[in-house]
Amino acid sequence: MQDYNRLLSIINSFNSVLVAYSGGVDSSLLLRAVKDTGIRACAVTVISELIPEEERLSALKGATEIGVDHNIEEINLLAEATIQRNSKERCFYCKDIIMSRLCDLAKDRGLDQVIEGSNWDDQKVWRPGMRALEKHKVKSPLLEAGLSKKRIRLISKNLGLSTWNKPSSPCLATRFHYGTEITKEGLARVDSAEAYLRSKGFYNVRVRTEGFSATVEVDTSQVPVLLSEEVKHEIIGNLIKRGFITVSIDPEGYSSGKLDRP
Repeated sequence: MQDYNRLLSIINSFNSVLVAYSGGVDSSLLLRAVKDTGIRACAVTVISELIPEEERLSALKGATEIGVDHNIEEINLLAEATIQRNSKERCFYCKDIIMSRLCDLAKDRGLDQVIEGSNWDDQKVWRPGMRALEKHKVKSPLLEAGLSKKRIRLISKNLGLSTWNKPSSPCLATRFHYGTEITKEGLARVDSAEAYLRSKGFYNVRVRTEGFSATVEVDTSQVPVLLSEEVKHEIIGNLIKRGFITVSIDPEGYSSGKLDRP
């Protein structure tokens, strides 16, 4: 795997690293590569109200499987007015806070570099958080190695990583239309609704929300199932019980970054 060796070479250029580890596909491959280089390292998972509970548990499991020193860092992001207001720059403010904390932790631990899991494809979409990485001099080895999400999944599969086919799960704030205030109650509604949909066998689930309205997205292959009268009636009724007033189904199905479209 020439491109994986290229990734290892990039990581080996650091003396020691702190890995921003979410437990997702990208950061899991990054952490495994760090493990394979043998350099001094630790992984840190940031948790907040914006992160689904399932993702925290996934990160704990993944770090144990890979076998790297792992720590949880809790940050109350929702206490920040810039996050609550949910402007189109929200991702920058969020990453700015997180990366500042991780850089401080790295310094306290005597680790030379903070690295994170952005990949080559992230350059093609709206990612204001990338500016925060530049601001804090955080490195993105997967991107530097030219690895796309598709290639990351394939390498992960070849390495036996359990995350190789894991659906992407960005923070819950991405479900809120820009300008819609992000609240603890709203986050809980979305998290609960998405967990319920996954429990019903749906994949690539998103519950986009504006106020007390919800629009449900699932994998395009599963849209016909979701739109069948019996299933649709059950899903809409359940989400209304969870606190939404109106619920609709997106007939296009899941698409990454849908709220970032003009």
